[in-house]
Amino acid sequence: MSAKILAKTKKPAIYAKSVQKFRQAPSLIQPTQLTPQAPPQVMSIASSTAPTIPTIVDPIIDPIVMNVYKTSTLLSDGDMYTMVDACKSAIKIAAATWNYNAPTINYIKGSPTNIATNLTFVIVDTISDELMNVAGHIYAEDIQNNAHRDDTKWKFYIDNTTETCSASLFHVLLETLINPFGSQFAHDYNTKQFNAIEVCNPVESNIFTVNIPLKDNNNNIIKNSHKQTMTQNVGLSNFIYPSWINASNPKYDYMGILQAPFQIAPHGYKVLLDGNGNGTGNDVVFVFGVDYDAERQRTKQQTNRVVRKVKSAKVMVTNNSL
Repeated sequence: MSAKILAKTKKPAIYAKSVQKFRQAPSLIQPTQLTPQAPPQVMSIASSTAPTIPTIVDPIIDPIVMNVYKTSTLLSDGDMYTMVDACKSAIKIAAATWNYNAPTINYIKGSPTNIATNLTFVIVDTISDELMNVAGHIYAEDIQNNAHRDDTKWKFYIDNTTETCSASLFHVLLETLINPFGSQFAHDYNTKQFNAIEVCNPVESNIFTVNIPLKDNNNNIIKNSHKQTMTQNVGLSNFIYPSWINASNPKYDYMGILQAPFQIAPHGYKVLLDGNGNGTGNDVVFVFGVDYDAERQRTKQQTNRVVRKVKSAKVMVTNNSL
């Protein structure tokens, strides 16, 4: 089996300065070593032929630290503590599914600091120049407007198909953990296409909930007059399993929405490397589900973490590519 030469995605400065500090790119691993629900195996492309002696790297790495801030005036510190606690709870499950250690996620009050050396995520109303190079932005005002709601439900949970602020935060945290450079693509033998391994995109509008104690602005649990803990259902983005790319298990996503590898949900999307399907070009194209909102399609294509021009990439070796 020969390796196709693709190049490394040109990423914003944060990915060169921050993510690389915390993790190393996996190296070639034999496709025959794939096991049910094992993490997808990554071929590190360095030449036109595969190395004769692959290097096996344990995909479980030192824990990553992710710092979350807000400049938005639409959310309180208590909202943020509650939201981040929900993300911490669910990301343990998602990380284990992909055989990674769960990251340490902190909500930090105040203005973002050390964004050039830390994995920083900010919930904003509008973006400022000094925040352009953080690892991820969540636009609270846009989410509220898209939800068409004046109440607080847009923050946490509306229904199982509507994006909320918490779902968007979980989405960007999890995708940064699994594929921080946006540079890993899975080859679908049937279509000859390379699919970006963005683990929430294909099912991003399917929302599951976790029940979390409400927090106040000082990170204290809120209790009612009977001294009972008050809780909040927090909606988080669905995510795909490794079987989405290697067919190692009949369940392809956490919520069980999808029916086949490389499929996308009606309100999901995926990114393909090179529109002609032969893996030789350097463009990416977006494929949207049948019910994906047209305005959101335009927004996604402007702001997606995967850059339009791909100088190099990593190709996932999967059962479907053998």
